[in-house]
Amino acid sequence: MRPLALAAAVALAGCSGSDCKVACASGTTLTVCTTAGAKTISCKGPMGCSAGVCDTSTATLGDDCDVNGALRCDPDTAQQVLLCEQYKLSKYRTCSGPRTCYTDPSFDAGTIGCDFTSGDVCPASYEGHYACDSVDHTEVLRCTDGGAVYYEQCMSGTCQQDGGVLVCQ
Repeated sequence: MRPLALAAAVALAGCSGSDCKVACASGTTLTVCTTAGAKTISCKGPMGCSAGVCDTSTATLGDDCDVNGALRCDPDTAQQVLLCEQYKLSKYRTCSGPRTCYTDPSFDAGTIGCDFTSGDVCPASYEGHYACDSVDHTEVLRCTDGGAVYYEQCMSGTCQQDGGVLVCQ
């Protein structure tokens, strides 16, 4: 699996003070502007930091990131989706199905897919939501208490998502 590159220029929104500027502090660090002021993050990817763009393509759980709210596959395990929160990568959800965490080429570039199965971790925002099991596509799962649990079997065939609705076909 190729890690998703999250090299992106950071906007000046949220900077405080005239001394806060988005710039490469060195070949491997980027200074970003936050509401609390300037913060320096590591650019561990092979491209380092250049022209205000930070390569975080090899960053993993606990490492720095440059776009708060961005999701990415963990390049170390590929079994979890990471979320950039307060410029650090945190665990968002697990993906234990056959494809684990992946970039879906059928959608916009950078769209993260997650093969999901019973026992996987669900983010708080998924609580009470349903999903198809990615292993054999015959089970409907429900996110309950932060985890994916078996909800029902598709007796007539496979579970699929169609326009945001789960359908047993």
